[in-house]
Amino acid sequence: MLTEPPNKKKILQIVFSGLGGTSAVAFSLVEGAKNIDKKKYSFFFLFNGVEKLLPSHVKICQNISTQYKYIFKKNIIHNFFSISNFLFKKKFDVIIVHDFPLFIFFIFKFLNKFRLIYVHHTPDLTKGIKYWFLYVFNSFFADQTVVVSNRKKISFFNRLNKFFFLKPRIIINGINKNYFLSKRIKKTKNFKLGMAARFHSDKRQDLLLKIFKKYKKILIKNKITLSLAGDGPTKNELYKFVKKNGLEKFVKFEGNLNQSEIKKWFKSLNLYLHLSKDETSSTSILQALSSGLPVISSNVGGNFGLRKKYKGVDNIVLVDNNIDKIYFKIIKIYQSLDLQKKMSQSARRSIDLHFNYEQMFKKYSKLF
Repeated sequence: MLTEPPNKKKILQIVFSGLGGTSAVAFSLVEGAKNIDKKKYSFFFLFNGVEKLLPSHVKICQNISTQYKYIFKKNIIHNFFSISNFLFKKKFDVIIVHDFPLFIFFIFKFLNKFRLIYVHHTPDLTKGIKYWFLYVFNSFFADQTVVVSNRKKISFFNRLNKFFFLKPRIIINGINKNYFLSKRIKKTKNFKLGMAARFHSDKRQDLLLKIFKKYKKILIKNKITLSLAGDGPTKNELYKFVKKNGLEKFVKFEGNLNQSEIKKWFKSLNLYLHLSKDETSSTSILQALSSGLPVISSNVGGNFGLRKKYKGVDNIVLVDNNIDKIYFKIIKIYQSLDLQKKMSQSARRSIDLHFNYEQMFKKYSKLF
């Protein structure tokens, strides 16, 4: 067990035990803090959920020298008492809750006098009533609510905040820029596209497969291939689509990748695509930008907030979820090595200046 000096500010983060971008944000907060001031903060993770604790989560905790506990959620009552028992034994100065119900932590706030921060990650268009209720409920009980992307002024989200007098703080996600280093853009024999996301109806890997079906001959002729990282409920259906349309040689399903594997995977790509129904600030997009990749993403949600220019060139190309429009953007980037290099420079620049773990942690630390 790790022992902590008495003067360190103790911070607990509550994170789902399974897949999801929230864990990447939580880990980046720890890395950012350690890079800025190792002596000032001490972190602890509580992983909770019905999914088994991912081995990659354990490995990252070990790599960043951070203690953790995993509580399997058998049912609501068992979960309540298990978390209560944990909070009785451990004392923290700050608790950061990533998209979990706050009620139990609110109760213990009166006993242990910690600061309670709620971080809301869920995109608006994919929220059910449950998540809208959770957002309002948690925002009332938290000392501070954080949202991870900008919304347009006329959005339902902003109208809801105004109606309930809620004032969330906007802190865009950031990642470890020293881990995901920029690749050198050069002409390659094959041109590899990639997307890393959970296979779910909210994500639109299906659009990429439809592009490969419709423009199969042209893509094959130009040696353009597709690599899909991740897992989830829609994967089998999409795999059947690939098999049915004879795309097995050109589309590869990579499965879940750990941190070191995803780093190598980004290095193997020529162009990153991220297509979805909605987004806040995608950690996969940020990792691609940090890796110096040209990026095409759906013109939805918080993606517009990640778009930055460097020397007149955007780091991200935003596009409607239309297979023809996406295809023509792919071909435009494929045909110009000069554009690839300029987008790569713009991508890395946006991480160095705006979306890195140090910038993110500095903003969070003001809430402590």
